[in-house]
Amino acid sequence: MNKNIKLIFSLIQSIPGEIVMIGKQTAYRVYLSGKYPSTRIGAGCRVSGDESEIAEGVTILERTTFTNCKIGRYSCIGSDGRYWGCTIGSFCSFGPYVLAGLGSHPVDFVSTHPAFYSPNHSASQIIFTKTRNFIERHPIVIGSDVWIGARAIILDGVTIGDGAIIAAGAVVTKDVEPYSIIGGVPGKLIRKRFSEEQIRYLMQIRWWDQPIDWIGRHAEEFLDINKFLQSSIS
Repeated sequence: MNKNIKLIFSLIQSIPGEIVMIGKQTAYRVYLSGKYPSTRIGAGCRVSGDESEIAEGVTILERTTFTNCKIGRYSCIGSDGRYWGCTIGSFCSFGPYVLAGLGSHPVDFVSTHPAFYSPNHSASQIIFTKTRNFIERHPIVIGSDVWIGARAIILDGVTIGDGAIIAAGAVVTKDVEPYSIIGGVPGKLIRKRFSEEQIRYLMQIRWWDQPIDWIGRHAEEFLDINKFLQSSIS
């Protein structure tokens, strides 16, 4: 081995593990910034999976991970979240520690242990099957303009409608209609944000799909639902 290579190798070995880890994290952030140039990505974030896509103007805060997720434009994602198989709309705002797409276990089998239904489960050190006998994960669909509070949990297969609000700490176990406010464990409807007629108009306008200049022209009207609907429909 060349003396210079030996010297470099010995220097690398002498670097404290913490510094090496920081270097890897920095390099990964640079990689993500290059892949998603209009996205603001915090330290410790990970975006993986061939199906992952991030639209323009998205912000992802520290230590949040996405696997096979699609995120719409200008959505803001809080820190320390875990998301798998989620399609997330535009202009969403999520708090910290949100969990979406945790997978599931069979409840009617003799055992709920993955050794009996998953031939390549990453967490199990023993396997008794060569075939997949249970589908562990189902995709989640989260609409646009959805607010999810801190530490909420979204179970697999759930669809959350546009404009919905999920209260902090709620556990969403079933589909949520547009512009609904959901809270509790399990999550239940608290109330609708607007009248049915107003919701119908909002779903027709779909402001989150409008050009940015259109949104900018109507920005002040967003403070009053009646003014907004009157202006945008006329």
